[in-house]
Amino acid sequence: MIRHLRAGCRSAVALSTFFTLAVPASAHVDLDAPFGGETLICGSTFSVQWHVVQEHDTANWDLYYSVDGIGGPWVPIALDIPKGDTSTGAVHTFAWTVPDSVTSTARVRVVQDNGSQDYEGVSGTDFAIVPLGQDLGFGKVGGNGETPALSAHGDLGPGGAGTLTLEDAPASTAALIVVGLQSNPTAFGGGLLVPVPIALVVPLTTDPAGGFALPIPGGVGPATIVTQVALADAGASEGTGLSNALALTWP
Repeated sequence: MIRHLRAGCRSAVALSTFFTLAVPASAHVDLDAPFGGETLICGSTFSVQWHVVQEHDTANWDLYYSVDGIGGPWVPIALDIPKGDTSTGAVHTFAWTVPDSVTSTARVRVVQDNGSQDYEGVSGTDFAIVPLGQDLGFGKVGGNGETPALSAHGDLGPGGAGTLTLEDAPASTAALIVVGLQSNPTAFGGGLLVPVPIALVVPLTTDPAGGFALPIPGGVGPATIVTQVALADAGASEGTGLSNALALTWP
């Protein structure tokens, strides 16, 4: 049975202390992808690939990732993956949901878990993990002392889907998701509204925690939009709250 673990930005550090690993030897299994130099999107699915260099009495495979380069610490992706074909040259893959751990120094490691000596393969160089949306800034501090934080996660490629998330906003208040095709910061409500000219406005109400999570369909690109949330906020200047603006791109 595969023990499959996923870690987001906030849990990666905690999980990193969960396992202390004996260091296996190398050269009997090679990691093919991600080899290094790639840019992966938080929440997307990436096919980790490795192949057998020398056959052993392999029991299973373990996969780990690091956001701090070759020195780790190493966080489990999946443990006890069935051994499958262990003959020399056999290729293996695993569908990895890329964590919400933004970094430019990520690595992946595969461990050939054998009856005797274990062996490993590691990404040759660092690769990057980046957010789905580009944060354009221009958020405005609200009456609660926080700047409403707009973010996106997931995979907007064909067959994928994402989530648009707002946090740190006033609870149960009227909000407008403002969408445009350009970034043109314009004075509005004591701050700056970025998606101007406006192409679409979606009204909604924040949840009791002061946010929302809405689905974003994948596979509608290529396209780029700019979005920002305006909120009713009695404690903010001019009674208006503004999240940061976000640029979303569909490949």
